[in-house]
Amino acid sequence: MNRQAALEYVRSLAIEDLVSFINEAVQPLSTGDLSTGLRKYVLAECFHYRDQATSFTHPPVVDLVALPAGPEYLGSDHLGQSGNCHACHAEVCCSSKEAKCPLCEATVSCT
Repeated sequence: MNRQAALEYVRSLAIEDLVSFINEAVQPLSTGDLSTGLRKYVLAECFHYRDQATSFTHPPVVDLVALPAGPEYLGSDHLGQSGNCHACHAEVCCSSKEAKCPLCEATVSCT
């Protein structure tokens, strides 16, 4: 598959399929040991507020994109839910009310 075909394929994926694809693709690149720390590549969503003059007035909001916690939690095709992981304190966003933290794999309740 050439690069253009690969890009078209990835762009055609629904958000949950895209997150799953990215997580699987970068899994071998992630390193870390929970006893000493954790380093992982993850997909993130960033939103940066700005005022009417187009200057940024606040730090960006960065949420790690999480997969639904299970098939019973499949949601919509946008990242409208968010929450804070109780285990590792990561801010996550997801398309469902229950997410699997992409860093520590704990279940996160989203609102």
